[in-house]
Amino acid sequence: MKNFLLGICVLLLCPVYSSSQVTIDLITFATGFDNPVDIAHTGDARLFVVEKDGYIRIVNGDGTVVSTPFLDIDANVRSSGNEQGLLGLAFHPDYTTNGYFYVNYIDNSGNTRISRFSVSANPNIANPNSELLIYVVSQPYSNHNGGDLNFGPDGYLYIGLGDGGSGGDPGNRSQNTNVALGKMLRIDVDNGTTYAIPPDNPFVGDASTLDEIWAIGLRNPWRFSFDKVTGDMWIADVGQDESEEIDFQPASSMGGENYGWRCYEGFDAFNTSGCPPASAMIEPVHAYANNFNMGCSVTGGYVYRGSQYPRLAGLYIYADYCSGKFWSIQRAGANSWMNQEIADFSSYEYSSFGEDQNGELYVVSYAEGSLLQVVDAEPLPVELIGFDAEVVNDRQVLTTWATETEINAAYFEIQRSADAIDFETQGKVFAAGNSTTIQNYEFLDENPLWGTSYYRLKQVDIDGTYTFSNLEKIELERPYFIPNVYPNPVGKSQTLTLDFGTYSGESVLMNITDLSGRLIHTAELEAVQGIVNIALSESLQPGVYLINGEFNGYYFYQKIVISN
Repeated sequence: MKNFLLGICVLLLCPVYSSSQVTIDLITFATGFDNPVDIAHTGDARLFVVEKDGYIRIVNGDGTVVSTPFLDIDANVRSSGNEQGLLGLAFHPDYTTNGYFYVNYIDNSGNTRISRFSVSANPNIANPNSELLIYVVSQPYSNHNGGDLNFGPDGYLYIGLGDGGSGGDPGNRSQNTNVALGKMLRIDVDNGTTYAIPPDNPFVGDASTLDEIWAIGLRNPWRFSFDKVTGDMWIADVGQDESEEIDFQPASSMGGENYGWRCYEGFDAFNTSGCPPASAMIEPVHAYANNFNMGCSVTGGYVYRGSQYPRLAGLYIYADYCSGKFWSIQRAGANSWMNQEIADFSSYEYSSFGEDQNGELYVVSYAEGSLLQVVDAEPLPVELIGFDAEVVNDRQVLTTWATETEINAAYFEIQRSADAIDFETQGKVFAAGNSTTIQNYEFLDENPLWGTSYYRLKQVDIDGTYTFSNLEKIELERPYFIPNVYPNPVGKSQTLTLDFGTYSGESVLMNITDLSGRLIHTAELEAVQGIVNIALSESLQPGVYLINGEFNGYYFYQKIVISN
């Protein structure tokens, strides 16, 4: 059985886009907290730190801590148990309009309460008397309460609940779909008296399963998060005695996943009595051994989506509460993942992660009572200032970017993809040399993809390391050109002339179809000073036709009338 301290390990999983090993460091941002267990923000410069005893405190953008708590519900919270207390905080997506925020805490009866509170007229103080009870879960034991809650990209509130405690899930609650324990719940807090069931929840209408359930088979999902760019969900599930695991749910999921506990712990069988087949379970993307070296309790982190440290971009970063090790996870293939250790800070009991409004990553130390920012230990020597792609001249894509301070790049690659997964290099731009002033660069893609495409910049430094910029999405509709056609009407034995203007020496792919789309004639012709002459066939029947094709990268079309 694990106590609260063992139950708040952090597992940070992030894809590493560098050819060299990424390492991180921690910079103290604020101190003076008492047993901090969660971090949240409302879309401004403030960070909100949750303390286990029932307080929420505000940290300003400069790192100063507001002396008066934002919320004080200490009298309502049971925090004497090892894994009990005020455990989670989530601000409503429309918080700036409605002032609502939601908390997950253990009440004086030892049960989980999901409650809504409201901010007062003072933006730095909530109204402690505004509590609206949303959901209650009876807890049979004091441990394995989960505690996290987050709004998903769909606007629904997701709630992570542990299996009810003790050890080994003696009541097999995680696999019992008639109870909320050991589940991920999903509710609509914007409808109903207190909440409504989202109509697309996976078990709606199934009498054997609670309508609130989104996924099952969790042991103690102490921390989970959503990738703010992709919408994917990452769940760190604290293990029993052998394995700590990270679960992944793609944004495309319709819910209903079974993550395996208590049938499986990590990748290994635990207690398969009465369990569905292994094929019905979703394996973790990564699991590590619960031992003295690796750690004993995983705390889930976030996919880094900030801008200060480009080498961390897209990595899911996590840590272990007991060992103080930090790791990152990234996708290595369609069905494989790569895990790398990125720091070892010994045991400072890192209990939770959080993001600020810009996607920069923070962690709290339960032992030190501090809030720390996660930074790249060896930031790239080239500082990239933005990257942009735009359509020019109707059919070309111009990419632009700039660098500042010492230019230490060897070259830049402009890469393009049709699906944002597989990229091909379109061209290289070599750096202008060392400089302390801003250097501007651009590259023109003269043969872009029609429809949707994605561009990114690969910045390669002189030491061979590289990083990628943000993605830029381009929508490019193939332009149409309407040439002059004469004579029109034209006799079926006459010569039809297409006039494209001043273009010359261009090949013209030309088709003639009837109005039903049936191909009548096709040819590849040369335009001489923009003029193409087509000798019509005597066999053509009088009527209305379409002449269309491709010229100089443009589609063209025109309606013609053929007479006797």
